[in-house]
Amino acid sequence: MTMFFSVLLPLLCAPGFAKDKDSAITRLSDVSAAEAFIDSSEVVIIGFFESEDSVGYKEFAVAVSDVKDIPVALCGEREVWSIYNISSDTISIFRKVFTTAVGLFNSEVKTHLLLLANRGSKNFSELKDKMRALAPEFTGKFLFVLVDGAVKSNERALGYFDLKPNDLPRVGIYDVGLDRSWLLPPGKITTVRVREFCNSFLQGELQVRPWRWGAFI
Repeated sequence: MTMFFSVLLPLLCAPGFAKDKDSAITRLSDVSAAEAFIDSSEVVIIGFFESEDSVGYKEFAVAVSDVKDIPVALCGEREVWSIYNISSDTISIFRKVFTTAVGLFNSEVKTHLLLLANRGSKNFSELKDKMRALAPEFTGKFLFVLVDGAVKSNERALGYFDLKPNDLPRVGIYDVGLDRSWLLPPGKITTVRVREFCNSFLQGELQVRPWRWGAFI
């Protein structure tokens, strides 16, 4: 993450990179620019929004306006979307190696709700939509993060939960402060189950259960 100034800023002068005049967020105009940006740091964030009128765009722009240590970009080019299997407005985190992304958006929220799923699987879009709909209920309490198990570089992230791509989809909670994780027990991932899972953490019930509770239940 400390490579932000030494690596990213020179790239801003390269073809395909431009600063949005209003938000000063890097814009990616083609596949080459996106690949170079993703390769520029251990962790990068890209907001895939079709336009400034897209749902979530304004919130994203505000949230990243003060980010200092994680490269952030915007991309509205459908050609780039197709390369990364993006089908709708979304925010994606790309990592070369697994990190806890401490300080994401400089947020005070230190607990992450992770959807670990293989992009392209038959129920991927449905699960993503469920998490997106649930997220507003836990604003300020959880950061909702998608981890694509189909990406080889995310194998270490799955390994932290003792999971492999063929074990997915699963839902987990990672608490940065405690450096502990919990998995929602196997079964159909429903909004009701995930909500109860989140509330059990907020009420302190998960914290007294075994380490990585649910991993092998």
